[in-house]
Amino acid sequence: MVRHPLTDRAKFVDDHLEMIFDSAKNPLTGKQWWKAADEPWQCLAACTELEAALSSGDPQAFVSPFPVQQDGSCNGLQHYAALGRDVGGATKVNLAPSDRPQDIYAAVANLVNEKIEKDSALGLPIALKLRGKINRKIIKQPVMTNVYGVTPFGARAQIQERLKEFNVVPKEDYMEARKYLANEVFTSLKTLFIKARMIQDWLTLAAEEISRSVPADVAVHFGYKPELEVAVDAGGNVPGEKYRIPIPNQNSLDPFITRYPQTSVSWDTPLGFRVVQPYLKTRMVHLKTVIQTLSLRSSDKLDPVDIGKQVSAFPPNFVHSLDATHMFMTAMACFEAGITFASVHDCFWTHAATVDQMNVKIREQFVSLYSQPVLQSLRSDFLQFYGSYKVPIKVPLDEGKYAAKWRHINIPPVPEQGDFDIRQVLGSQYFFS
Repeated sequence: MVRHPLTDRAKFVDDHLEMIFDSAKNPLTGKQWWKAADEPWQCLAACTELEAALSSGDPQAFVSPFPVQQDGSCNGLQHYAALGRDVGGATKVNLAPSDRPQDIYAAVANLVNEKIEKDSALGLPIALKLRGKINRKIIKQPVMTNVYGVTPFGARAQIQERLKEFNVVPKEDYMEARKYLANEVFTSLKTLFIKARMIQDWLTLAAEEISRSVPADVAVHFGYKPELEVAVDAGGNVPGEKYRIPIPNQNSLDPFITRYPQTSVSWDTPLGFRVVQPYLKTRMVHLKTVIQTLSLRSSDKLDPVDIGKQVSAFPPNFVHSLDATHMFMTAMACFEAGITFASVHDCFWTHAATVDQMNVKIREQFVSLYSQPVLQSLRSDFLQFYGSYKVPIKVPLDEGKYAAKWRHINIPPVPEQGDFDIRQVLGSQYFFS
């Protein structure tokens, strides 16, 4: 749903009071205006409550239990823009004050349409078929889920559903259209959120280093010796290095040592909660019954970590942990102020009488969170927990052969931040609205 300025929203209510009263008094026998809303039942509930308040004789004294919500503006990207102090990105997701709400989905759709126009001029068949047909609704879902780890395959599936819904192209063009649009959505986001992409890449690299590393004392059971350790250059690189899976010492009787050599990614949130990613490799377990055999995937704490899942899941999980941190901080601030508060993800509720107060708390707590050196603290956390870990690698020799070596874990410095002043959030009325 496109968001309008607050003045336009108030005017919309004033202009439709007759329909609102009719919906409240005659929901099934009247003009049934409420049914045309995006969320009909929510609309009817609001109509009923507003009619009761305005008919009470003293609307300001009317006690309303009706929950009023405040939604984040593409909340995942808001967190990335705050982490990177990305001026352009912060503006697009309403961290900066503006006379009217910014629409990141429309911004991405505009960039995609610009590319479609260019490709149409070059005669690209799929661009010609998509020209003039792409709106924010078609690309909204992959934009929203991009920071939460949606894969190119997932984004294409999301876009295909919208292509069907809006009958954009014939069925035989779905495959090509969804691939083209998904690629352009990702490219557009990289253009709009340069710092966010740098942070995502840093989080991914850190997760790969950690998940492939081995505690120093455990590494000994996999052949580690100080003389086998290779020094890295100033950039943390070993020429020609490749990761390898360490081979356990077959004489070891410790199942933990032989089956679980590598590491789950874990970190502390700014509130001090420890988060541990649980992703382990699964094994097939076959259960035979008198009538059939069931094949189930199973894992236990001694199984190796699933490096691929550890790496791909960390950036979205880290952002989710910051999202939860902001929610907890807001909840505590509202509790201390005596404000009724409820939330689901980035949707916060309170009563109509305390919306303005909660609105202030949301912004204050977000600024408080990102006034801390969040990424620097994360890196310090990693160095504290994993600083002595070793990474098994193989270094190329002559004639395609490799030598089994080790190196020290390398958590690179965090990306440099931009120039956005996080305190601007305090004056942004559309940050949550």
